[in-house]
Amino acid sequence: MSGLLFLVLAAALAAHLAVPRLKAPSKALLMPLLLLFYCLEADRIDPWVVAALAAATLGDILLLKPDVAVRFLSGLGAFLAGHVFWAVVFLRSTDGLRGVPAWFALAAIPYLGFAVWFLRKLWKEVAGKRAALIVYCLAIVFMSLMALARAFTHGGTAFWLPFAGSLLFLASDTTLAFLVFHKRTAWGDVLCMSAYVAAQSLLVVGMLAG
Repeated sequence: MSGLLFLVLAAALAAHLAVPRLKAPSKALLMPLLLLFYCLEADRIDPWVVAALAAATLGDILLLKPDVAVRFLSGLGAFLAGHVFWAVVFLRSTDGLRGVPAWFALAAIPYLGFAVWFLRKLWKEVAGKRAALIVYCLAIVFMSLMALARAFTHGGTAFWLPFAGSLLFLASDTTLAFLVFHKRTAWGDVLCMSAYVAAQSLLVVGMLAG
């Protein structure tokens, strides 16, 4: 059943990317399918994972029309909540960073460097939305940093899959921001959506492994 759900998820992604008439309904199905997979596979369902995938579903629906300002900001808010929920999942899995050494704070430096680069690249294009973008950027780098912190409490796929998923999320959201504010490219949507679905899938499978 779980394998079938992943095949359906892949088919929905392909339909979203290749069939214009199915672009909206197929995108709205992506995260609910992943959520169903998680609920079927989990020995104990974590409500924070459910909340993260539900927030992503809402964000997907709202961002079907990112050129509408209210919907874009609402979608941004939904994904912001999703990143916060994933960060909570990671924090809970490390028992509130217990066992993580103090020097791990140095790992925040490259993340902050990425945030500065990202914001500088888009600063002129996001006039009027700068505060929202700063908060969002800090939320996603914090989420990935918390995924990295699990290296001290988890090993193997339980660590590597969620951490890789968090990095793919950074790549996906960066691509989306450049597509919306900077310049659209022929393969931009393919790269963005493929990285996004892969990111969420790795996060889910990795947490199941843990």
